[in-house]
Amino acid sequence: MRTAQTRHPSFPIVKFDEPISPKDGDEVWQALCGDRDRWRAGLYSPAQTSAVQIMELEQHDCPELFCLLEGRMTLVLARNRRIEKLELQPKIPVLVSAPHAGFCPDGPHTGRALVIERDSFDTKYATPGEFTTNQTLDFEPVDVKTDPEGN
Repeated sequence: MRTAQTRHPSFPIVKFDEPISPKDGDEVWQALCGDRDRWRAGLYSPAQTSAVQIMELEQHDCPELFCLLEGRMTLVLARNRRIEKLELQPKIPVLVSAPHAGFCPDGPHTGRALVIERDSFDTKYATPGEFTTNQTLDFEPVDVKTDPEGN
């Protein structure tokens, strides 16, 4: 497992009230803009085309909001000691706190998601196996009844 810190300035300076033009090309992550000490926004477009190609997941010490803008993208999440896939749906935001990475099933960089996160955070990186082995399980609350009548 390795760690990294993201600290401001963690995004480019842009002109207010004008369109922001992302770079052309096959960028996996592209920070677009932000508000110091609060948030930053960027575009995420992974090169991987399947879950088996993902060798590393990341987990920030704060949640991230993902919203699919174009194409198709699936997030790979480590939750409850197992790997799960979550296919992003266009215009439906997902708040992610689990260790994660993504892939574009239609080809490298064919999907693009808007990501909003803090502009200063710590990140852990590890293999999917390392994250699932070291996790604790989350259990749903269970209504326990003491006898058949519910008393």
